[in-house]
Amino acid sequence: MGQFGYFRIEHSSFNRDEWGYGRVANAAHYGANQNKRGHVATVGIPLYDTSYETKHAFLELEKLGTRKNARLGDSLIVSFPNEVSEPHRLMMMERFLSKITFGGRTYAQAWEHVDKPGNPHFHAIIIDRDRLTGKSVGKFGHSRSWRKQHGLEPNVTEWMRKQWEDTGNEFFREHGYSLSFDRRSNLERGLDAPGEHRGYSNDNHIAETTEKVSDDLLPATEDVREDDEPMLKSDLVGVDPVGTIKFIHDTKTTLEYLHRSQEAIKDAQERYEYLVSEREKVASEAGKYHEDSLPILMDSYRAQERLSEHQTETGQLKGRSIGIFGYTLFRTSARKSAEQAQIEAHNAQLEANRVEYTRKSYEHKVNQLSAQASQEERKAFAYQAELVRMFGEEQEIADAEAMMVSGIREAALVVTVGEAVTAYGEGLITEDEFRTFLLEGGYEAELQLLDEGNGMSL
Repeated sequence: MGQFGYFRIEHSSFNRDEWGYGRVANAAHYGANQNKRGHVATVGIPLYDTSYETKHAFLELEKLGTRKNARLGDSLIVSFPNEVSEPHRLMMMERFLSKITFGGRTYAQAWEHVDKPGNPHFHAIIIDRDRLTGKSVGKFGHSRSWRKQHGLEPNVTEWMRKQWEDTGNEFFREHGYSLSFDRRSNLERGLDAPGEHRGYSNDNHIAETTEKVSDDLLPATEDVREDDEPMLKSDLVGVDPVGTIKFIHDTKTTLEYLHRSQEAIKDAQERYEYLVSEREKVASEAGKYHEDSLPILMDSYRAQERLSEHQTETGQLKGRSIGIFGYTLFRTSARKSAEQAQIEAHNAQLEANRVEYTRKSYEHKVNQLSAQASQEERKAFAYQAELVRMFGEEQEIADAEAMMVSGIREAALVVTVGEAVTAYGEGLITEDEFRTFLLEGGYEAELQLLDEGNGMSL
């Protein structure tokens, strides 16, 4: 059997609902970087001279996924044992891509990175879309329960690892290597934890993943992320001046979105607390007025009762009165008493009407404040839920914020102002991207020149 070869494969997936278009293209842009790459293996995708052309091509492939939660692509980092020769690495990768594209039915491209000689590896992107029909072939975006029900390996990451294991073992036998792959972790094999990549007899473990939602609750078309990766990676910075400046701008935009959302949450919470306080205040006033106004309503009720005693069964006033041409000439005492009761009842009813109107006004105000408070509470919850969806819980949000701040600071030191001016002058970066770089880099004089002359005098 020989000795075990170094086995490492990292897998991430990107869906539209979470990432939007462009994340897969950015990963391809990094993989195809001219300063890092060596050999390139490809299936269904042309070879491009620049990473920007590659990025544009993958962006177009991403857009084949039109569903809101469409799986746009999968990225892999695949390492090789040091014992495998350079030509054989390309051959192994080509065979592996053939397996995971189902004999070339879908799209894939892999770029060897040669910047770290002691760690031979490829970066690969897979687009699971049939090159003829545009439909999913591998069903990578389906839930684990759906895949299991249809006889597929539930865990796509495990399936990828299996394909790489099979590829390596086939290739090693064919070409006489005294190596073999075992995709199991060191823990599963009863070995010590892995160390640095030194070649054979060195294995990596499978990173534990935490399922946030049982995939039995997911629809068949839902994407399942096999492995969450940090928002920022140090190797995304310093690839080239243009890419670094765009990274600074994009990260700054995300950071500003985070800050705006946090401010919106704070404003909504403060508004909610104020409205609840106002509602309680008005409700208290309404309760006191309700109690204080009871005598007025009782007076009106009693006045109506007294009036009824001075009325006939048909509602006419009792007693007699004689009048001519609108003038009353004579009234009996019964009529006088009835007319006095009628006046008192009328006045009391006016007061009662005023009380009812005020009571309804209080009720309307309390209901209005309750509705406004509920609306602000929902807004705060919605903003918070969106932040949790994008970044995680409170501590994860704080970690992401710190990571973005440090990432921007580090990236701003990599590019010189001269490189930025050249990139802006050649139209490779936008004015907003140029301005963000100057702000984050602390180039106040250059920023003032940009503001005064739109950058033309730089």
